Amino acid sequence: MRETLSDNKSVVLCSDAELWSKGDLAVADELYSPNFVCHFLVGSEYRGFKVSGTWWPGHRRSFPDWKEKVHDIIAEGDTV
Repeated sequence: MRETLSDNKSVVLCSDAELWSKGDLAVADELYSPNFVCHFLVGSEYRGFKVSGTWWPGHRRSFPDWKEKVHDIIAEGDTV
């Protein structure tokens, strides 16, 4: 199946709404590939997405009311 830019944007928007804003861990395996790479503005990167690790539960405990809102989204190829 060929992914479109619209498909790729939908994955990011769903992740933002369901995983990050609501804390719904069930969507993580559907949305994130084991090869997932997140690039941060400070130059570091995060590889993979393991909700069973210590990072995700610690994030949710530290910020239980964490909400995100996408204001702009840009996609080209497989990058969003």
